[in-house]
Amino acid sequence: MNKILIVDDKAENIYTLRQLLQGINAEIVSAGNGNDALIATLNHDFAVALLDVQMPGMSGYELAELLRGSKATANLPIIFLSAVYSDDYHVFKGYEAGGVDFLVKPFDPKILINKINIFLQLDKQRQELLQAIELERSRNYLESILMAVNDAIIVTTPDGIIETVNRAVIDLLEQPPSVLVGTPVTHWLPDNALQEWIAHPVSGTAVANNQTAAPAPLAHIELCMPQSDNSHLVMLLSGSFLHDKAGVVSGRVLAAIDITAHKEREALIQQQATELSRSNTELSRFAYVASHDLQEPLRMITSYVQLLAHRYQGQLDEKADQYIHFAVDGAQRMKGLLDGLLSYSRVNTQLTPFAPTNMEQVLAKALANVSLLAEQTGAQITHDALPTILADSTQMLQLLQNLLANALKYRAGERPPLIHVSAMLEGNRWQFSVKDNGIGIPKEQFERIFLIFQRLHTREEIEGLGLGLAICQRIVERHNGRIAVESIVGQGSTFTFSLPTTQPGSSLNAAEPDEH
Repeated sequence: MNKILIVDDKAENIYTLRQLLQGINAEIVSAGNGNDALIATLNHDFAVALLDVQMPGMSGYELAELLRGSKATANLPIIFLSAVYSDDYHVFKGYEAGGVDFLVKPFDPKILINKINIFLQLDKQRQELLQAIELERSRNYLESILMAVNDAIIVTTPDGIIETVNRAVIDLLEQPPSVLVGTPVTHWLPDNALQEWIAHPVSGTAVANNQTAAPAPLAHIELCMPQSDNSHLVMLLSGSFLHDKAGVVSGRVLAAIDITAHKEREALIQQQATELSRSNTELSRFAYVASHDLQEPLRMITSYVQLLAHRYQGQLDEKADQYIHFAVDGAQRMKGLLDGLLSYSRVNTQLTPFAPTNMEQVLAKALANVSLLAEQTGAQITHDALPTILADSTQMLQLLQNLLANALKYRAGERPPLIHVSAMLEGNRWQFSVKDNGIGIPKEQFERIFLIFQRLHTREEIEGLGLGLAICQRIVERHNGRIAVESIVGQGSTFTFSLPTTQPGSSLNAAEPDEH
């Protein structure tokens, strides 16, 4: 809204002018002296000023000269009003001070109102011109930025008619701006979601001061754009709205990002994952079949070798007895390897649906299975309260039993094993741990110990096949969990495995720890 400045030292004069001008569509700001008027010009942009000539302290002429001396008010139209000075000298003095008119009281109110309306109209035109200049400057600035952006940017009217495009759009659509500007954006980007978004009426929609809810932006959609060389680009398109100062929707802006390379990598990863899954399935099937089918001939070999040892032990020379011993030992180790390989392959082939599994009961069975070895080593095994989780109970038994047996086997010399089993809820996962005071594991071997048939010690040092921890890892991964180890050589190890409180496709949750 335009503003009018009235400066007069008499309040009744200001009141009279306010009453006279109340029909004009403008805001009136008044000041009782020159100093207050100067302060007002710092806070307001006036279209015209009405100055009383004779004022104490600073006259209207002096105030006008100060206003002319300021860059902000140098072009402010000034109309002098006077009831005392009507001679030509004072009129000319008013013009010299910077006034555009000089009215002597009493004057015809219509004359003043008409003059003010002219200046208000001129000020409105001035503001519109400044806005147009600023808009053009902003448009040029915006276009220079858009041309430097690698992503494709399209600016349209509220109805989706293209107004501006950047270089990336020109390259993408392979059309010059002269062809693109003025056409519907949906002609070049055919997509149902985009068409629905453009079709939704927003022209004139005001969102300032919460007058109405802001229209929804265009969510990310993928577009397949054919190119002249018969190739295709995959673009990720999104859209939002432009608003003027009043909050009214004045246009739309669309941004398209080239994600072709990303989609190609994604497809390659998916292909590799499919191939890997197929390979793993075939490998598991082969391991199962091989280990299962080799059991019978190995059983026959073992039986006959043991029969030879039983019948001819001591009847042949010492070397023959040694050979028979090697054969029996080798056959037994082979049976252990096949049994382990069979167990390893069964983790992902013979699947039991997940069900609520009381880990307290599972641990009790595992402790019973390792009780003989625990008794022989003088082990002390303790545990905290364990929860009921959603799992394969048979595999959970094998998991805990393998970790306990591992802790008992890798004890530190004659030091009795101290083993503690615990569980803690961390976010949406249960964190289980099996801690021992054994010989420990070098840090550089933390990953290797989970590989199949990998051993850190010779068979003469510690018996084993290198399958126990590999099976543990496979069981945990089947349950969408993670397993890891922390260890200090000579002090012991802590194996931890985390399992989610819920499993995909199930509405059941893991429970709180059971009391015991």
